[in-house]
Amino acid sequence: MQPKFTQRNLGFFGLRVFAIAMIFILPAQFSYSQQPTRRENPKPVVNKQEVKPLSKLQTEQQKNRIIAGSRTSDNDAGLPNKATLDATNPQTEAVCTTFNGSLGAGDQTMALRMFRNGAAFATTCAAAGVFPGTAGAGPYFYDKYTYINPQAVTQCITVNLKTTDITDANIQSAAYLGTFDPTNLATNYLGDPATSTGIPAAAAGITFSFNAPGSATIVFVVFHTNPGAVASNYSISIDGICTPCVPAAATAPTISSVPSTTCAGSPITLSVIGGSLNGAADWKWYIGSCGGTLIGTGPSITVSPVATTTYYARGEGGCAPAPGLCGSQVVTVTPCTCLTPDLATICSGSIQRIRINGTGAASSSSAASGAITVAIPDNSAVGATHIIPVML
Repeated sequence: MQPKFTQRNLGFFGLRVFAIAMIFILPAQFSYSQQPTRRENPKPVVNKQEVKPLSKLQTEQQKNRIIAGSRTSDNDAGLPNKATLDATNPQTEAVCTTFNGSLGAGDQTMALRMFRNGAAFATTCAAAGVFPGTAGAGPYFYDKYTYINPQAVTQCITVNLKTTDITDANIQSAAYLGTFDPTNLATNYLGDPATSTGIPAAAAGITFSFNAPGSATIVFVVFHTNPGAVASNYSISIDGICTPCVPAAATAPTISSVPSTTCAGSPITLSVIGGSLNGAADWKWYIGSCGGTLIGTGPSITVSPVATTTYYARGEGGCAPAPGLCGSQVVTVTPCTCLTPDLATICSGSIQRIRINGTGAASSSSAASGAITVAIPDNSAVGATHIIPVML
């Protein structure tokens, strides 16, 4: 049996332990009683673990995942379809070149295609394009087009791809410097829209831009993003590399007339065979005087004068500060006897009735029955004659 003093000390120590325990237990019970009885969404838990970069293999596996609805999706990042060109803010630059085509049987194929990481990653001239990696498992049909920057300095190039095929054409485009290697899509890469047209394709199409070095050869590639799928049509337009306009007037053209003389009313072709338009847009043709009555536009025209006429041509329009000097050509109309067969085709050995219409002064003539010799301008050698039996 222990002394009473020791028992009292133990009892006092037990009370202190009990008091300290209640300090922790009561607030916890009070806190629990204050919790709402309705269920709430759990708050996110912040994980402070270090984020490690994916390995090359993990990156490729992630890019190659096929997401639900990917046949119609315009990206591989699981984002909503979105065209990169705002239809309310159309391009205002002149289109230099447009290539039209389709994708399907007979076109070349590639085993992989470009990864589409979303319209926000479309290449621009403000920053060099970064190759997005590859995805999928082909074959994927593709076309390619070659264009040369006609200017000796770097140009910002804008590319727009459109299609009216809203059933199958989920297509994309990209640009390459010099050459395109379908087995290594990263080689010579310049840029892409980071998205495809999607299904259905937006009317505005998809757009990207990039910087083309001076005088460089650029290869534009159009490819399908679904393996083995076709596209009935597409149009890819290129601007920013037009041949620069020289603000100079056209030189006087040299005009050829074949032949230089003709019968009244017979057609004859006039063509510009020399001279330069410089900054002018086209050749304009006149009669009466240089700049008189306009009768045609282009490098050649066909006329049917009824009297001897002088024709004029000069370069106009474009960025030329003024119309150029005129070139001229006289077409002489001479009196002649025109032969008109009843049939357009005369076969060898056949008998053909020919009407003779004189264009000179009125006169009369007669001929004995039998064969007469008539010169026929046809596809034979110059000066060839043909004997045609004529019934008088």
